Amino acid sequence: MSIATWYFSENTPAASTAGTAAISVNPVSGASQLPYGPGVLSAVDLDNAASLVFVGKFAQAVGGTYQVVIQTSLDEGNSWQDLASFPVVTTSGGTVQYTGTVAQGYPTAFVATGGGTAPALAAGSVINAAWGNKLRLAFIANAGTSAGVGVSVEVSAKQMGTRRNG
Repeated sequence: MSIATWYFSENTPAASTAGTAAISVNPVSGASQLPYGPGVLSAVDLDNAASLVFVGKFAQAVGGTYQVVIQTSLDEGNSWQDLASFPVVTTSGGTVQYTGTVAQGYPTAFVATGGGTAPALAAGSVINAAWGNKLRLAFIANAGTSAGVGVSVEVSAKQMGTRRNG
C-alpha cells in the first residue's frame, strides 16, 4: 500500500568536474521545501515507510553519459549518503525508464558508497538499509554531456501490507 508519492523534475548539468556531482535544485512536487530549500525531499512519511520505490525517466544524453544517484540524510541534511544509483544513461537516443526498490533492513555485505558531492555507489545498485526523512538527487555528468537533459524521478513510500484471514 502506498503512503505517499513525490516527484523530482530536473535537468542535467554540464559535464561534472572529476569527483564532484551537481545536486538537485528544483522544488520537489508534493513535499515541503522548508527549511531545506528546493531540491530536497523532506517528508515525515519517509520515516514511516517499509520500502521506497524509485522510477526514473531519463532523456538520453547528448554527446556523453550521465548517472543519477539518490542520496539520503540521517542527520537533518548535515551530511548525505548514497542510497540508490540508477544505471548510467547513454547517448543511444530516446528516453529510458528504470525502476528500483529499497527496503528497510541491514546490508548483508560491505558496499562502496559515497556521499555529499562525491557519490560512489555502483551504477544500477541499491542499499537495503535505513534511510532518513530527506532525499535528494546527485548527478554525475561525464565528459561531453550537454546540460539540460530532462530527468524525472518518482519516489513512492510503501508500507508493509497486512495479511487478512477469512
